[in-house]
Amino acid sequence: AIRKLTSGPGGVSKFEISADGQWIVFLKSEGSTMSLYSVPTMGGTVTKLAESLPWGDAQTSSWRRVFAISPDSQSVLYFGRPDPTPTPTPVPGQPYVRYPGMGLYHVPIDGSSGSTVVADDPRVHTFGFSADSLYAVYVTGTGTDNDTYRFELYSRSFTGAPAQRLNIDLPTGKSVVFD
Repeated sequence: AIRKLTSGPGGVSKFEISADGQWIVFLKSEGSTMSLYSVPTMGGTVTKLAESLPWGDAQTSSWRRVFAISPDSQSVLYFGRPDPTPTPTPVPGQPYVRYPGMGLYHVPIDGSSGSTVVADDPRVHTFGFSADSLYAVYVTGTGTDNDTYRFELYSRSFTGAPAQRLNIDLPTGKSVVFD
């Protein structure tokens, strides 16, 4: 039988099913915000996981991921803000940042506790989990202009240890390539 899992205003724009088939994580537009939710596949309580995620091209672009479900189906990584914090005002003379105030966050798939920051960095482009679900792996941009800007690969455990750069030292003008 067909079962409606969402309600209220706004529309679902993207969803993924957890590896164990027990959860659906989805983006839903609500007025001027894009929020992240989870719901058990067989129905039940819909839980808001995050309030402010990027709109538009970030959802359809192959180079900027918006959320990922862990291989063990227990948690979600997302790029955004956990609450509707106002977008910071750009600082004159600083490099352009497309998504100011956003970063990479980790949250239990059932929403049983709040989000924790993985990378307080609005330049995170793509990310995922290690196979054992214990680490976030992500690509972020570094540098301040087109001549020095490049992409680098990092890993961070969810135990709170500092992020570790995974790629070798790169020559000037060279970047990590990602898909």
